Amino acid sequence: MKKLVYLIMLMPLFAVSQEQQNEELSNDEAYQEYEPFEEYDQWFLEFGIGGNKAARTHTGAQPQFLNPSNVTETINTSLISGLHANLAIRYMFNDKFGLRFKGGFNDISEDEDRSTTSFNSTYFQSSLETVFNLGSILDFQNWTNNFNLQFYTGFGAGLLLPDDQFVDDEDLTFSAIAGFTPMFRLSDQVSLKFDFMTAVNFDQDYNWDGISTTTTRAVDGIMFNASVGLNIALGKQKKNIDWYHVYNNEVNEIALLREELNALKQKMTDSDQDGVLDFLDREPGTTNGVAVNTKGIAVDNNQNGVPDELENTLNTKFVSQSEFRDSQSKENASDVIRSLITKGYINVYFGFDSVVPEASSIQDINSIVLFLKQNPSENIELTGYTDPVGNKAYNEKLSNNRAKYINDILVSAGVDQSRIEFKGSGVNPNFENNSEYSRKLSRKVKVQLK
Repeated sequence: MKKLVYLIMLMPLFAVSQEQQNEELSNDEAYQEYEPFEEYDQWFLEFGIGGNKAARTHTGAQPQFLNPSNVTETINTSLISGLHANLAIRYMFNDKFGLRFKGGFNDISEDEDRSTTSFNSTYFQSSLETVFNLGSILDFQNWTNNFNLQFYTGFGAGLLLPDDQFVDDEDLTFSAIAGFTPMFRLSDQVSLKFDFMTAVNFDQDYNWDGISTTTTRAVDGIMFNASVGLNIALGKQKKNIDWYHVYNNEVNEIALLREELNALKQKMTDSDQDGVLDFLDREPGTTNGVAVNTKGIAVDNNQNGVPDELENTLNTKFVSQSEFRDSQSKENASDVIRSLITKGYINVYFGFDSVVPEASSIQDINSIVLFLKQNPSENIELTGYTDPVGNKAYNEKLSNNRAKYINDILVSAGVDQSRIEFKGSGVNPNFENNSEYSRKLSRKVKVQLK
């Protein structure tokens, strides 16, 4: 029993020692560990009022089989022996651990129905306690935002003033303390608390009544206290650390809501500006100006894989029949286009993760169509490339789809399929891809003469 008492007494010393070690740490990690708590009040004033139960020992209250013959009086106390009041100051090092200094007053009287004489003793208490904030330790915020529970243990000293009708003396006692405190949040600064404490005394010379001295070997006295009161945060902050777990949970919830809101904002954008929001768009990256249906898919009535407006542009604006006839008279036109293709100046570029060419590349597609129609003996090879974003298998597929898309446009414009070969080569190896501009140049279909 004594070993347990000594262990309980040493626990506050361990807590103080650990806190001093933390304060001595000069590295950034220790600083960052406690920095968040600067936004919270860490000092508290506590007070309560209730009752006490002086459980043992009392004069002549031993079991009958002991019944000493020299005992002429029998004293017992009621379930509530008398008034109890307490006042405390507490400091929390963080959201889980703290120290409290507490003082208490107890008025002790007899149970009239089970005592042969009356008495009235007074007992003053003081204690230093280690406080454990179970709300943060056990994550109470998962099921409540208004209830908290603290457990504490420590050691203390007391002064027993026995009834002076029996003895004119003072009795100094030493105690091991343990208890728990349910708390209900009334506001950010004030909590309603119910405190239940047990004090185990040793080195207590007199029984609670003062009529006789104690005869026990180890535990000389036991006192139970129960009280209701208030816990008030001291400081200028709007939040106190007793409810850190609740505030922290609310911050996390707000962060999640912000993420959801940002995701919703992202969905409400229309990246390709086709009039269909991204989260409804089944064909992102549609070429600017191309008509789409309500699902964001480019209109392709003849189902040839080429958007109608892009197809009409190729057939009417750039390579109309009259324009083609006129070009026949320009013998050097083919030589110019051949030179541009050979030097690598004619390429078709794409947006990110898209197989539809950029509007700026329509002129180059027209030049290819014009050249092939003017030179029926010429054949070409289309090689698709991507930027380095994405995995290898996906990029190889995307590059092949880009090359095929341009192939389909040329075929739909009247070029025989036998004159065109296409393939995908994955990530473009000719660019460092260390900038946004470089990545744009990487996303292309290269045109080569065979």
